[in-house]
Amino acid sequence: MSKREEFIRNGALISLNPQHVLIAYGRNEKKGPVWYVPDYFFRDPHPFHQFSSWAILERVELAASLEEIAEEVGELKWQASPKEQFFSTVANAKRAFTSGELKKVVPYISERAEHSLTLGQRAHVLSRLLKQSNERQHLYGIWNEAAGVMGATPEILFALSDQIETMAVAGTGKTEAIFDDPKERHEHQLVIDGIRSALHPFGEVVVGETALMRLPQLYHLYTPMRVSYRERPSFEAVARALHPTPALGGLPQDPALTWLEHFDRTLPRGTFGAPFGCQHGPFSRALVAIRNLRFTPNHLHIYAGCGIVPRSSAENEWQECRNKASSVRALCGL
Repeated sequence: MSKREEFIRNGALISLNPQHVLIAYGRNEKKGPVWYVPDYFFRDPHPFHQFSSWAILERVELAASLEEIAEEVGELKWQASPKEQFFSTVANAKRAFTSGELKKVVPYISERAEHSLTLGQRAHVLSRLLKQSNERQHLYGIWNEAAGVMGATPEILFALSDQIETMAVAGTGKTEAIFDDPKERHEHQLVIDGIRSALHPFGEVVVGETALMRLPQLYHLYTPMRVSYRERPSFEAVARALHPTPALGGLPQDPALTWLEHFDRTLPRGTFGAPFGCQHGPFSRALVAIRNLRFTPNHLHIYAGCGIVPRSSAENEWQECRNKASSVRALCGL
């Protein structure tokens, strides 16, 4: 079996920078890069993974190699989770706002297609992700012969070096007009405040200037943040302190998590929105696992969430979720 086939069958990858990716593949062995892939609610007792082989490659080099064996997926029939269910969820959230229980919460939808990805089709999805994503989208994925996830997220949960670096990413639109939209700015400020509160125990939090993040089909509001810590924390300690940020959970955090656990019984999310991390030498980073394709033996799944606040319109938020799912399909060549 070639190294390329080993990678497609059982592997992982993450962006190191806009030009290079770290890949791992082969048998599960306790050496090399450490991959941290918990579920959203930290229920999995074994979130760490390692492989027998690894390499650092140029994105263009890996994309070209995968294209040699890539097979297009063809037309698929995608079915979204019920719109009525989503509207009922938004109404439920607004009742929680009125009662004072919540200030914000982030429900989600799913789109599903019946299909079993061949190895060549996995190569197609990966090559498209490598070629279509821009410098603001961080590639990631992990899979085995039966199932896996591949995506390109705009959100870094944190990077750990001589300081903790993170970002607030919240507020979504199809044009630059979101920068001055009161509802989007309010939602974004809630996320900044929530991250600041989560990071405060580690040291003084420095908040940068808010700007627009431009992606191939969407815009987001984006604010960099950092902490010069008093004592270096562990990777998992930072992940558990930050996740979920208000961008993927809600406010206040504990009531929002309880609300989302109830919603999870209706629409299980697995690793959607969870941390996806890797530690390798000085590289120590966790991404937010959104904008991805999840595949199982017989199905493909795409999840998309939206921040609900008192001013939110159910119809607008539904459309935002569908737009995000559409952007993932385009990014993956589906």
